[in-house]
Amino acid sequence: MLGRTSRWMCLTLAALVAACGSPQTPTDGSREGGGGDTMGTGDGTGGGDTIGGGDVVNNMDAVVDDTPTGGDTMGGGDSVMPGDGSTMCTRPLLACGGRCVNVATDLANCGSCGNACMTGEVCSAGACARMCGIGLMMCGALCVSLATDEMNCGMCGTVCGAGQTCNAGRCMCNTGGTACGSMCVNTNNDPANCGRCANACPMGQVCSAGMCATMCVRGTTLCGGRCINTTFDPANCGACGTVCAAGQVCNTGMCQCAPMLTSCSMMCVNTNVDPRNCGRCGTVCMTGQLCGAGMCRTATMCPMGTTNCSGGCTVLRTDPTNCGACGVVCPAARPVCSDGACVPRG
Repeated sequence: MLGRTSRWMCLTLAALVAACGSPQTPTDGSREGGGGDTMGTGDGTGGGDTIGGGDVVNNMDAVVDDTPTGGDTMGGGDSVMPGDGSTMCTRPLLACGGRCVNVATDLANCGSCGNACMTGEVCSAGACARMCGIGLMMCGALCVSLATDEMNCGMCGTVCGAGQTCNAGRCMCNTGGTACGSMCVNTNNDPANCGRCANACPMGQVCSAGMCATMCVRGTTLCGGRCINTTFDPANCGACGTVCAAGQVCNTGMCQCAPMLTSCSMMCVNTNVDPRNCGRCGTVCMTGQLCGAGMCRTATMCPMGTTNCSGGCTVLRTDPTNCGACGVVCPAARPVCSDGACVPRG
């Protein structure tokens, strides 16, 4: 009885071993559930669950690392840049290589960005030449107008002081300015020179209409400690700190193009001589043509009494964008060109 029982138990055990043995490999060669679940290490880098054919499914319990990697990134990996790198320049300056240059005189950017003059040449009125053009003088390596250049006023190296401009070769105070020492000031609103030089207003008072007072007179606004008429002030036009660009004037609190100039693409130009806006905005003269009297014409030289300034035949005595010499733009304080010198309006 015992022997028969033992034999039955052995047969049963053998059947169990056969049933619990190694899993059979499917005939198509795929592996089903092989290796069991692969658990991550807790940092989200684990292999995850492996399902037949080697396909990997991310473990839902994995830790996601949301630490930024080098800045904000928008879909597709496109980084958000902190700026567009654009450069804004005011006429007559032009943006070249991220800086503002005067293409009328710049040896490395003569007439246009990247147009470098050869050794021994100068950049005169936007063109490489062997010598400076009419009305210009070489100071160092630049062709300048001694009549209007504030860094070379009257003669090379003579620099006008703060608040001064070069007019007819002499350093002069701007409109309404008074020379107090080496400075030009407006005694109507300067608290350090109120009414006259060196007459300082007490602390807490302002200088209004040339007198020290506790507040600005009617029609003026306190801007930076000074009483300003924002209706006509080109440095505070319509509001404190609003500065009109070269070629503009402040009229009824708005920056507008000066007389003889037209607004084209947010710039004040002289359509009588501008080869990019000849006669009207957007009319560009063809290569080899000059713009004179608002018309593009084929010519090798400008008519008598006019000067070629970067493709435009202009009268230097009256052109506020080429006053006295090519490239000299009259400032907002003296927007009118009269006899080749920038003067106040009216």
